[in-house]
Amino acid sequence: MKCKLTQVVVVCLVAMIPIAITAGEKEDDKSHTVAAIELLESMQLEITFEKTIESAVDLQVKQNPSIAPYRKVMLEFFSKYMSWESLKDEMAQIYVDAFTIQELKELTAFYKTPVGKKVALLMPQLMTKGGELGMKRVQEHMPELQLMIAEEHRRIEEEKISNKARDGEKK
Repeated sequence: MKCKLTQVVVVCLVAMIPIAITAGEKEDDKSHTVAAIELLESMQLEITFEKTIESAVDLQVKQNPSIAPYRKVMLEFFSKYMSWESLKDEMAQIYVDAFTIQELKELTAFYKTPVGKKVALLMPQLMTKGGELGMKRVQEHMPELQLMIAEEHRRIEEEKISNKARDGEKK
């Protein structure tokens, strides 16, 4: 009888191990997510998202003035689907996957400093300027890209013709 009771206790304890491990993992996951959200909030992403959306829409309007009458609609759309509130949980998960809790805490400490706050607030402008620079560079060299694409198109077509001829010889 005593042996069966010991076996039951052992079986129960062994069965509880996965539950204890899972509970610990969930607590760690929750702490990790909380740390990620704290970082993202210290980065002032709510403000950054708003500014980035405006900058992106304004850049599109600048590149294509014919869409200027639709600026308000575009802002509403992007605010609905690209806002901080709509993306917060998924953004937190991206940071959870990329950083340890300790790294998240260190980043949070940085973004709470004056220079960290400045980086967070200037990032949309810097990204916009970087995007404009990239587009300007591509536009400056568009003829070269068009030539490269045309050459590759000719090569692909020649390869197709060559393959068809080779397939015809095999039959």
